[in-house]
Amino acid sequence: MCYVKHIMIIDETLSLSAQGRMIVAIPIGEQAILLSNGQQHQLVELNGNVARKASFLQDPDRVVLFDNAKPILRLLLSHGIDVMQPLCLKTLQLIVSPKEPVKYLPIAQTTAEAVQLVQKALESLEGLQAIVDKQYRQLSRLENRVLRSFASMEYRGLYVDGMAWQNLIQDAKQKMSKARELALENLVSGQYVDLFGNCTVNLDSGKEVRDALEKVVGHALYDTHQSTLLRLEHPAANAILQYREVAKLVQTYGDNFLCHIDAVSSRIHATFEPIGATTGRVACHSPNLQNLPSGKVFHRCLSAPENKSLITADYAACELKILASLSQDPVFLDAFAKDVDLHSEVATNMFGVPVDKQNNTHLRQRAKAINFGLMYGMGSKSLARSLQISEMQAEELFRQYFNTYPKVKGYLDGCVEKTIKNGYAETVLGRRLVFDKATLENKEAFGEISRLAKNMPIQGTGAEIAKLALVRIHRRLTEEFKEAFLVNMIHDELVVECQDQDAQAVAILVQKEMEDAQVALIPNVKPKADIHVGKCWQH
Repeated sequence: MCYVKHIMIIDETLSLSAQGRMIVAIPIGEQAILLSNGQQHQLVELNGNVARKASFLQDPDRVVLFDNAKPILRLLLSHGIDVMQPLCLKTLQLIVSPKEPVKYLPIAQTTAEAVQLVQKALESLEGLQAIVDKQYRQLSRLENRVLRSFASMEYRGLYVDGMAWQNLIQDAKQKMSKARELALENLVSGQYVDLFGNCTVNLDSGKEVRDALEKVVGHALYDTHQSTLLRLEHPAANAILQYREVAKLVQTYGDNFLCHIDAVSSRIHATFEPIGATTGRVACHSPNLQNLPSGKVFHRCLSAPENKSLITADYAACELKILASLSQDPVFLDAFAKDVDLHSEVATNMFGVPVDKQNNTHLRQRAKAINFGLMYGMGSKSLARSLQISEMQAEELFRQYFNTYPKVKGYLDGCVEKTIKNGYAETVLGRRLVFDKATLENKEAFGEISRLAKNMPIQGTGAEIAKLALVRIHRRLTEEFKEAFLVNMIHDELVVECQDQDAQAVAILVQKEMEDAQVALIPNVKPKADIHVGKCWQH
């Protein structure tokens, strides 16, 4: 599985053994940073002279060791310092032991305390160095280099038209109120009626909604899940569904979201967690810019400032391409080589009739559900629920699929076998999701182990491709376009802001670096990054 020996994704300059080129950076509160090589120390106060006093941190041959790098990198950017080669103890810990809590160094309040922490930081690095150099050398380079990109995204921020967003939320609140009124009109029952005959059901209480619905529909309900309410085909159930949808929108993207927009810059400076999951996938919070409303009206609010453009770029079928690369299935590889619709090709081969986006679309939908479902360990029950067919029909679909694509089945089965044998699942760059012996021997846990064993190598490799693209794009933008920068990342989708006159050139750059990053990790599949240029985020 691990391709580390066969590819070189980043140059060798980022090494844990820095041979005298390493500087340890210890923050002292929010006022200063102590820089040390272990023997000599320099105190840099965070004021207007930072760039002059600490310009050597931008030396591409200088490795700077942090306990928790990204917040300090972001802080240094605000003072004009862009650290070229950060090395982060937190990142190394998450690579080596992704399931264990990260152990941070204490916060230094004085210079003397900071000097003591220098030695502790070096000791922590020494404790991690052997295992990182042996198993995770390439992965460590990638995860440490990408910190610079994330720090820049956080510092730059994503521009948002706050007034337009506020108007959309106001409209949503009105729809929520109308849906609530309609639901209550159709839920009048003796149990939840006040002295004036008004319905008092709390639509946010599952129990109250179920009790009231049971009275108006005339039979018992086990729950009030979306699927249950849809089957009722009752005006009250329909209104409750509409209320829930709009209420969720208001709760997630209303005041709680708007409060993060900077009053001066109109930008949101979210926090990204580069290793936000054991697969290596990125997470985001305060607020979560990876989970934004899908409606185009909201997308228009995520715009570029005056005289600027947004380049939105995403990988086409990235995880399916990873599956094709790892399984070496000829039909999958050929479909991507010819740049044709994979789901149609799969369905045509499965069912023996011509399938495309206009003909036999129901068969294409079945193939698509299996293609994506397999990567997440989907079984017959989940497939049946997704396609609204019987479990027996779902089992037959799986049989057809695997008979047609035995290499895909062989690869997925092999993932499970290797995970149980080795005790871990692994990505292309060697990131590991380790299972303890008790879990592996627990028969009841087999289903979850199987799901993770199939999903982790694909999802994790996808995350590594996207991070490599971030590294490459950020490096070239800083060298070639001083007014162009990354502003958001949504898994395998990247957003870049630039000057209008640079938009086409930046778009070409972004596409090239994304596709080159994909080739670096899965070289036997034709790469493709879809690029959109405009005034707002296009998804």
